[in-house]
Amino acid sequence: MGLSVTPKTFATKTLTSVNLPGVNIAVDTVQVDSNPIVYEITATIPGTPPHIYTERHAIGANGTGPIELTTAAALQAQLDGYRQKVADAAAWQVAMSGPQAAIV
Repeated sequence: MGLSVTPKTFATKTLTSVNLPGVNIAVDTVQVDSNPIVYEITATIPGTPPHIYTERHAIGANGTGPIELTTAAALQAQLDGYRQKVADAAAWQVAMSGPQAAIV
């Protein structure tokens, strides 16, 4: 996968997760490729130090779980779904790293 687009940074979204109730998670998105469309999504959970978690997702016919993106709304919906997935994964990591995470 070669870089075929100048990286494009999107506005930071603030999301929440059922995995870590009451915590705002900053989610940053950068489009790093266009063939296929690839987004690098980073969730940051505040703390000392902050917890940072990043995933890359390809969207569209050449991506994983290909769907036909016929509208901007379809692309937006899939991107928002990936953003929430990354926020949930980061929240799960934080929730499972604390003392309350003991599984009995």
